[in-house]
Amino acid sequence: MAENHVGQTWNGALILGACAGAMTTTAAIGAICEKAKSNIPVLSYTVTYAVGNILLTIWGSIVVLFFS
Repeated sequence: MAENHVGQTWNGALILGACAGAMTTTAAIGAICEKAKSNIPVLSYTVTYAVGNILLTIWGSIVVLFFS
């Protein structure tokens, strides 16, 4: 369990799921769920995966516009 600045504790599986989603690595979430023997990491994966894909699309377009 990890503790944030407000004193709330976070499950390690949720943190790993969020990291996998932020990096948009689908294979990692399968390995995390298998190791945790639970689908709990998917809860945090879905949100960060969606945000990560949106940011990749937006920043990709900005980089292409900047360098062209």
